[in-house]
Amino acid sequence: MVPPVKPPPESPAARFGTVRTPEPHGFGQDGFAAVVDRGHQADEHRRDRHRESHMTPIVPARDGERMLTHSNGQDWLVSWHPVDDLQEGKPHGAAGICVTAAHEMVLISHDGEHWGFPAGRPEGTETIEETLRREMLEEACVTVIGSRLLGHSRSECVRGRELGLVVIRSYWRAEVRLQEWQPEFEIRHRRVVPESEAKKYVRDPDLAATRVSFRALDEAAAGDGPRPP
Repeated sequence: MVPPVKPPPESPAARFGTVRTPEPHGFGQDGFAAVVDRGHQADEHRRDRHRESHMTPIVPARDGERMLTHSNGQDWLVSWHPVDDLQEGKPHGAAGICVTAAHEMVLISHDGEHWGFPAGRPEGTETIEETLRREMLEEACVTVIGSRLLGHSRSECVRGRELGLVVIRSYWRAEVRLQEWQPEFEIRHRRVVPESEAKKYVRDPDLAATRVSFRALDEAAAGDGPRPP
């Protein structure tokens, strides 16, 4: 009996649905398949990190604790500083922990997976409070009716094209009024959650940023309402 002929193994390109067409940037078929394969693996790695972040207890950032993070091909040291310990550096805008009169928190997301606070950089000659109000309206479609400064984050570039740059971002508790959700910029998702359960939902793309967010949540609860679990 003639043994059955086994079909050739699938190539990575076929497995990931790649169309074999000439590539404008010099990739051959094998090179393009490798890029697709690496992209698939990177997506899986991001999903694994996201699942792990929801299972691993997250400790809020401590005063002055320097945490290493990586962003856009550069390494940064990020730290939290209380209101009375303002650091020197380039103003990097404001982030708002937005709370409604019903004790609900407004969170936003670029991708529907990572959820955090609306934030943005100053424009022109804006004061930091003006930046806060504009960014909350643009990113979360909320109107700020009151605010309280919670503290600051300090980020120093220690490797990369912006080596030595130090940027400072302020964090605020903002009492807000919800407006109709009409996303116009890069933010595509908004959700409203119970203020006391915010830590179940807040997850930034990296651990250092999430620890800063958790510290801001603790500071926001210290003067108003129950402390999140």
